Amino acid sequence: MKIKSVLEYIDKSLQNISKGIFLILLIVATYQVFSRFVLNNSITWGHEVLVYGFIWLIMLGSPCLVRDNSHATITLIVEKLTNKYKFIFVCIAGLISISFLSILFYQGINMIIIQKGTNSPVIGIPLSLVSLSVVVGAFFMVVFYVEKIIEALIRLSSQHKEEDN
Repeated sequence: MKIKSVLEYIDKSLQNISKGIFLILLIVATYQVFSRFVLNNSITWGHEVLVYGFIWLIMLGSPCLVRDNSHATITLIVEKLTNKYKFIFVCIAGLISISFLSILFYQGINMIIIQKGTNSPVIGIPLSLVSLSVVVGAFFMVVFYVEKIIEALIRLSSQHKEEDN
């Protein structure tokens, strides 16, 4: 299926970008500690890079967790449900998540608009670039929740077909 391969490509791309950001954060944090305690000269830009990088890491990594069903969940009740009720639960949870993420997406756009022309105090990057992470992350989480709901619908319809035969 063409759409499935596109979603897999997006997922792998988000994972690779997240790994790159993590590596950069690790290097900056290590350098910050080294410069502070060994060189006795603390870098001023390190904290901002770490904070903004961590925000991007979370917002790009979260869609990957949605796609892999890796977010923290309480499965005690869901595991005891029949397949039909698991489907209903997945759909309701997905729709609630999509509703929340739609609000997050909209508010992220508002944050970008409000922060237009405002730069970070130390490294001077536009703060709207940091807010863009909220928009990007929310968008891809919605895409992957829609994929989960469609997959649940397909599973349910195939189960009904098997029961009818």
